Amino acid sequence: MDALNADLVVMLPNGGTRDDLMALLGFDRLPSVQQGGLAVEDDATVVGFNTPSSLSLQYSLGRITPQLEAVGA
Repeated sequence: MDALNADLVVMLPNGGTRDDLMALLGFDRLPSVQQGGLAVEDDATVVGFNTPSSLSLQYSLGRITPQLEAVGA
């Protein structure tokens, strides 16, 4: 869990769900989870960050706007 100690975490659970992540011991105590900065996303959103273009970044950032607002407050 130490590697996930961040204000914002964008994650693709690769066949899993948000509930699967929440079942992991200590996951609910991560700063991103407690502060609303956890974004469990789909393939398209994660690929948009990994293969950036102006349109893909706009799409992906739009998908995690609530989490960005939560950690930026």
